Amino acid sequence: MNAQPTSPYQFTLVLPLYNEGGGLAIQLGYIYRTLCNGAFRFQMILIDDCSTDETTHIAHAFAQGKDSVFVVRHERNQGRGATVMDGFMRATSDVVGFMDVDCEVSPVYLLEFVSDLLEGTTDIITGHRIYKFSVSRMPRTIASIGYRMIVRALLDIKFKDTETGYKLFRRTSFLRIAPYLKEKGWFWDTEVMAIANLAKLRVEERPVLFIRNVAKRSSVHLVSDTLTYFKSLMRFRVRRKSLVKELAL
Repeated sequence: MNAQPTSPYQFTLVLPLYNEGGGLAIQLGYIYRTLCNGAFRFQMILIDDCSTDETTHIAHAFAQGKDSVFVVRHERNQGRGATVMDGFMRATSDVVGFMDVDCEVSPVYLLEFVSDLLEGTTDIITGHRIYKFSVSRMPRTIASIGYRMIVRALLDIKFKDTETGYKLFRRTSFLRIAPYLKEKGWFWDTEVMAIANLAKLRVEERPVLFIRNVAKRSSVHLVSDTLTYFKSLMRFRVRRKSLVKELAL
């Protein structure tokens, strides 16, 4: 049997994009420059999930002349979870991860997280968001805290922040649980952590400062999104019984 070729990259950062607006180039530059300071070889996969604004154009312009930056466009909107999965399955590096491109959690944490995962002492490192106090954010902050409490109670997990958009995995560990991931939308963030817990993967949650990007137009609709999350949560709770048996094999 021929040996598999060695990946030229140690870390792949997947950036799911959807109607990111004019600030995208600045955010991509910030992330790229930060990764250049790391002691590892990296690639960035920018996946545009069928944006209707200038996102695709900005992504391609940014990637031009950078051998480690790749752009993929979905011709139909597939959802947050499906977009991240697409990027992860394209990667061949030792470590894969994603973050929200708005940089509300700084990319600087990636340097430490990747280095620790490359050492192989854990399977997953995920950010636990620490919020800078803001009166305007209180409704979303309260909703987020309430959601975390419900998740921990219904799914019997102890993670503090399953829904954070800042997760890194050893690729071999991720591939172990990938066949069980079914969610296409935002609930994927919680699903992947719940399944990692059932698979007894080694997970570390580390505090990361969350600072609201005031220039960003939020795509969150508090009431409708909360209802959608709750339906997805209950659907997964039903699946959980069979997953316990499957992942124990």
